Amino acid sequence: MIFFSHAGLRATALVDMATYFSFGAVETFLPLFLALQGIGPYLTGILFAVQVLIIAGTQPFFGYIADHFDKRIQIMTGLIILGSSVALIPFTNGFLSALYAIIMFGLGMSLSTVATSAYVADMAQKEQIGASMGALSSTMDIRHSAGPLVTGILIACTGYMSGFFMSFLLAAGVSVVFAISIKDKK
Repeated sequence: MIFFSHAGLRATALVDMATYFSFGAVETFLPLFLALQGIGPYLTGILFAVQVLIIAGTQPFFGYIADHFDKRIQIMTGLIILGSSVALIPFTNGFLSALYAIIMFGLGMSLSTVATSAYVADMAQKEQIGASMGALSSTMDIRHSAGPLVTGILIACTGYMSGFFMSFLLAAGVSVVFAISIKDKK
């Protein structure tokens, strides 16, 4: 299958992997972290509603940007914003700082994911777009489930700071791999 033999497609799948790894970690462990801070289910629900609204509300705009500017820069920028926002979670000390982190998380996720889909469509040959999108979705689903598992192990062994920081390390590492893999490729 061309998807796995194409460096750019593999690197883009890694970006989605890192994105959804972080998403799985946040949706699983942010509520537990907030509960430890005394933030109740109602406010936690508001945070997740804001996240979804940010993602849904900004995707059309970020899609427009992806159509008119370099998708590669958009992908890496979104991934770094996303990873950085997850790393900030252990430093939040109330609803407002958690709200800031979740807004940044939603913006990073929206910025990156809309561009990865468009970038895969640009790179894949016409007769292989469906297969490439399917492979991209599969890697996303696998990593979405890995995020809570790996983050949970880290949190159990070393605490929330290292658990959430793992998402930043993964985002930074994948950004480097992506930059190397797509260098000078349109």
